[in-house]
Amino acid sequence: MRQRLLIPEERLDEEKEIQARLQRGERIEHYETVRVRKDGRRLDVSLSVSPVRDRSGGLIGAAKVARDITQRKQAEEMQRLLLDELNHRVKNTLATVVSIAQQSFPKDGAMDTVRQSFNDRIRALAQTHGRLAEASWMGVSLQTILLDELAPYRRQDKANVRFSGPPVTLNPKVALIVGLAIHELATNAAKYGSLSTKRGTVDVRWQTRPADRILKVSWTEAGGPMVTSPKTSGFGRMLLERAIAFDLNGEVKLEFAPAGLECEILVPLESDTLTTI
Repeated sequence: MRQRLLIPEERLDEEKEIQARLQRGERIEHYETVRVRKDGRRLDVSLSVSPVRDRSGGLIGAAKVARDITQRKQAEEMQRLLLDELNHRVKNTLATVVSIAQQSFPKDGAMDTVRQSFNDRIRALAQTHGRLAEASWMGVSLQTILLDELAPYRRQDKANVRFSGPPVTLNPKVALIVGLAIHELATNAAKYGSLSTKRGTVDVRWQTRPADRILKVSWTEAGGPMVTSPKTSGFGRMLLERAIAFDLNGEVKLEFAPAGLECEILVPLESDTLTTI
């Protein structure tokens, strides 16, 4: 009865579950819960409970160790609150940037296109940011980025967009830059390339090369209009090539093959660039 005084009323069922598991001979490791001190203050604790048996194997008691993890839980809660505040502020900042763009670009036909492209790029950043926020800024998978950016262009049968590669989680910096790169490729394909036609396809393959510490992403288009090499580089192409080169020390190779655009993105594998699952 004395032990039950240490358990908050709303958690009494936990003790029944612990006893049932002990009866089954289970050892309980690092079970996080809440207990009450004599002065009524609540503590976050981590419990380890082992069954104690007599010589015949009958259960006669339990050995229990409770570790105070209140400070750790408080630190985790503070971190969560700070991340929530950071995410909120960044979202507001991106929304403000879009609003400034709406007011800054002249309202005419040509600038409407420029303004829309700018807004789309900000939304691409916001989308990857949202994924990182969901994962507490631990990273986001390359496949998730591809699915998000190409979702508006995939047919219902999904046959026009194909992915292939091992599970890879990118750190926040790499995820944001690669997300922008994929956005530029997807937007270009939808406007001028293979995704602008019903028969067009995009095939994205990636692999990690531990020998030379490289992440290689290959983007291949087919079935769209005949491709010719542009005489000048647009802003999207410059953003794609320079962001990968300057921010990630990587490389982008573009080949304007007649059958469809081919793009190869190479990103160095530093200690925290990515993790493979």
